[in-house]
Amino acid sequence: MSEKEEELTTFEKALKTSDWKPIRNCPGRFQLIGGRSVIPIEKLSESKNPAVEILTEIVPDKVLTIEFEDGGGLISYVKDDGKFIHTLSTKEGFARKINHLTGGIIKK
Repeated sequence: MSEKEEELTTFEKALKTSDWKPIRNCPGRFQLIGGRSVIPIEKLSESKNPAVEILTEIVPDKVLTIEFEDGGGLISYVKDDGKFIHTLSTKEGFARKINHLTGGIIKK
């Protein structure tokens, strides 16, 4: 494996760095075990990609995302108390959920 490949953040790499459980009826999506977390989204990812806030009317929470170099990514919901519900997705799961949240349009 080249040094460049080792630097990439991927779904598989993120899956191994924390404890995740599959989300029922959501293929390719996982939730961080433990529920609400004080860990910021950036701390769960070594990705060089920035966190992006997306605007959605689907959920009342602020939604932050980080897309990984392999197309997978993190989607975190910021709750009223400032804590996070973190989800991890494969490439397919990430694309499907972002499309659901935005209706296919990402508003930055």
